[in-house]
Amino acid sequence: MWPTAQMLLLYDKINKRNLLGEYKKLLKNSLSGLDIIQEYQWNCAQSMLEYVARNVPYYRNVLKEKHISDNDVSPWEVIGTLPIATKDLFRSNFDDFLSDEYRNTKKIFFYHTGGSTGQPARIAVDDLYLNFRWAVIYYNLTWIGYTLGDCHGFIYGSNLDAKEQCSLRQKGQHWMMNSFHVNAFYFDNKSLKSFANRCIRKKPKFIIGYSSALMEFVKYVENNNLPVQFDFIESTAEFISDEARQKLEEVFHCKVYDRYGCREVGNIAHECAFRNGLHINWQSVSLEIVNKGKYPWLGQEYGDIVITSLKNKGMPLIRYFVGDIGKIEDAACPCGMASPRLYLGGTRSIDILYTTDGVMVSASPLSLTTRDLYSIMKIQYVQKSLTYLEVNVVTDHVDDNNIRTTLGSRLKNIFGNEMEIHFNFVDDVARELSGKYRLTKRLF
Repeated sequence: MWPTAQMLLLYDKINKRNLLGEYKKLLKNSLSGLDIIQEYQWNCAQSMLEYVARNVPYYRNVLKEKHISDNDVSPWEVIGTLPIATKDLFRSNFDDFLSDEYRNTKKIFFYHTGGSTGQPARIAVDDLYLNFRWAVIYYNLTWIGYTLGDCHGFIYGSNLDAKEQCSLRQKGQHWMMNSFHVNAFYFDNKSLKSFANRCIRKKPKFIIGYSSALMEFVKYVENNNLPVQFDFIESTAEFISDEARQKLEEVFHCKVYDRYGCREVGNIAHECAFRNGLHINWQSVSLEIVNKGKYPWLGQEYGDIVITSLKNKGMPLIRYFVGDIGKIEDAACPCGMASPRLYLGGTRSIDILYTTDGVMVSASPLSLTTRDLYSIMKIQYVQKSLTYLEVNVVTDHVDDNNIRTTLGSRLKNIFGNEMEIHFNFVDDVARELSGKYRLTKRLF
């Protein structure tokens, strides 16, 4: 077994960190009961409110008239009165969201969001939280079979990360964790071949990647009849369809599990072995669902996900609108964990398109329109106005005229006859800055 635990212990002592300790603490509290979970989150919420009222200019201002230390007032009541924080809000008020305690110190680290909405936003985390969010990633993997030291590979990242992922620090971390990496943004035939060869040589227990990148990899492995298998696969950062999950499981002879997170707050929720919803990481975040019933095709319990980070004091985000859709259930899970489970709506609110009559259209009906159009290799729908839709299509060029006619007719039935539809037959569909692939994009 690769001596990851021993190396982490040494790393912590040299750098005065507690990375291994955070990992062990997460494991110890994994099976806490619902009453302990609620008490822990209550205390974290109260502590965070008191902290931001003292140290964060934006929250110091919005909390000025609120009695956050009143024992008769729940911290959740106070939080529920705060304005929802959007990416645009903290992008335009970045300095006001930074903690005075960490401002201009070496104990704060800066990143960018994935840029799925167009322009990436700058975010910050403090050094203690940096350890914690890393520990959460590997703690979640223990739910599906991971043990410290297991070899694994990553297929994700953006062009914004390219320099960071080539740094000595990042390479050292991969070596310490017995992992290897390929950037999904630059995932071409050369990198596919290199990654496949490393999988054959190193025989990793599992790989982690964007759903779209995993699908490119599985096609490459299948087309070249390569002897690549895993114990399990973790899909992250993109919605994974039932068809994609089934294909990966058939080729690699293992189960695929889903992970939900974002750069702003780290891992949010993860499937357990039973794969019935994603257990929320209650030790790091609190979730609420607002605008319930906004997406009628999903049901009345689904709405917009709003997240409060319970740990990051470098740039605290309270009631952050992440742009995803979901519902939360508290029912018991056979795995034994009492944490509430999140069920995702399968698309982001920014990826919902509209008919010419203003009716919302999710990705699900769009995926059904191409099931018998076998020449299509990849597709993307980009809506630029309420009456104009562009369709970017990658095909084998055998059936392009039929695709334009047949798919155009089906899309008219969905969006309305007034929708102007323009087809672009392209060599590839460009990835976002984050390295992710988006089936639908709304630009208005």
